Amino acid sequence: MSERATLSSAAAALPRQRRWWQRLFANRVAMIALIGLLVIVILAIIAPLLPLPPPNTPNARLRLSIPGENGFVLGSDTLGRSILSRIIWGGQISLGVAMLASGTAMLLGLPTGLVAGYYGGRVDDILMRLTDVFMAFPIVLLAITIIAALGTGLSNAMLAAGIAGYPLYARVVRGSVLTVREMEYVVAARAIGASNPRIMLRHLLPNVLAPLIVTFTLDVGNMIILTSSLSFLGLGTQPPNSDWGNMIAAGRTHIRTAPHLVLMPGTAVFLVVLALNIAGDALRDALDPRLRN
Repeated sequence: MSERATLSSAAAALPRQRRWWQRLFANRVAMIALIGLLVIVILAIIAPLLPLPPPNTPNARLRLSIPGENGFVLGSDTLGRSILSRIIWGGQISLGVAMLASGTAMLLGLPTGLVAGYYGGRVDDILMRLTDVFMAFPIVLLAITIIAALGTGLSNAMLAAGIAGYPLYARVVRGSVLTVREMEYVVAARAIGASNPRIMLRHLLPNVLAPLIVTFTLDVGNMIILTSSLSFLGLGTQPPNSDWGNMIAAGRTHIRTAPHLVLMPGTAVFLVVLALNIAGDALRDALDPRLRN
């Protein structure tokens, strides 16, 4: 047998490398999580089209109905409002604010980590020490401090969560840039006279997108918990509007007599965050070049 034929047969015996989305779709647990997330997001988006009772209209006669009673699938709250309706409508706020907060954190952390990792030296020291100052505080305490300066409200809670969460993105981007800034194609681009902004945007940014996307996916779950915690403390969404955090806060005084007031929105938070974490872990594995085969 010739050497070429031997090499061809050996190559045919190697497992075929699959693209990242093929590896992601092959993960059944991740696909279940993604489908569940998609269903929740669609329900939140089309909430006005669903046959649901108005989420903010009280009905004192039907207050504290248990799940399945008086036509309430998940029961009613202390004012007789449908918990199912308020969870679905509240999903618009909880999911939307969490994604916007993560987006704000990414917009702040991406340029910080990109500049710090590329230039290094004094620039890196200044930017990373500033980032360390933010990381020195617990994220909830830091967000509360920022809200104390800006004032309570949904938009301020979203901005506070974004500012408090930016160090995560700055650290991830900086670490990725440090691994690729001395590679041959970056050195070659610098040698032919490419400007620093062009090198960062054209050659470094594409290499940090994969870990950045994974970080964003995982961070949205953390932001749901953070913004729900702020609403629980009365610093986020204000009544009569609902998100999952202030629903839990409103029901905590009745947790012994009507536990469904806390369990239903708490379960919504748990399931969404769990699905996001599973999807984020699966996406990280799918984008890992060491797991291609």
